[in-house]
Amino acid sequence: GHDISQGATDPASGTVALMEAARVLATYATDKLPITVRFALWGIEEIGLIGSTQYVAQHADELANLRFYLNMDMAGSLPNKGIVLNKWPELEPILAGWSAEMALPFGVEQSINAHSDHYPFLMAGVPTGGIGTVGGPARSGRGYAHTRYDTLDKTDMTSLREAAVLAARLAWRMANAAASGDWPARQRGRDVVAELLDNPDNKEEEAFFARLDAFYKQARAEGSE
Repeated sequence: GHDISQGATDPASGTVALMEAARVLATYATDKLPITVRFALWGIEEIGLIGSTQYVAQHADELANLRFYLNMDMAGSLPNKGIVLNKWPELEPILAGWSAEMALPFGVEQSINAHSDHYPFLMAGVPTGGIGTVGGPARSGRGYAHTRYDTLDKTDMTSLREAAVLAARLAWRMANAAASGDWPARQRGRDVVAELLDNPDNKEEEAFFARLDAFYKQARAEGSE
């Protein structure tokens, strides 16, 4: 959890949903996954995306093989769960088709932000998205997140199950689509990423991440003196 509370909804609800999705696939679908599905938890997200940034740096030679990164930050506490793609329009009709086949459908949107662990992967060109709120009433504020009131009693078991179910179904379908050649997204080049971020909507996000990266580089340099 965070320093000030249990962090039950943010980030633990996403952590629990991810672990349950991993358990379900390991129990019931290991013989139905034609490619590797990797589950990972990151440290120090709130003060600089440190864990995910280091992973991207240390696994640069593997990134071209990644077909999709699904972010689950606080996914188990969000209403109207859907998939927010980070500007991958070619994936939208595929996901919409899958949603139509499922008993628990989901919406699909497109946006970019720099405030969770998908961002280092996005900057490296990896196809990315996450479980987020899609449609429904507009939300304002952060709720209990980042406060001392973000405790276990604020979590909802149905919401946790929905996040785990959605993640497991998507992982299974994405793995099979990628193995059969029916998954069009591939790693983008740096020039394409730069062009994607070169607009007023994304400049603020890019500048924020650049300042944060510079701060930690300076801190590490001072710590090694």
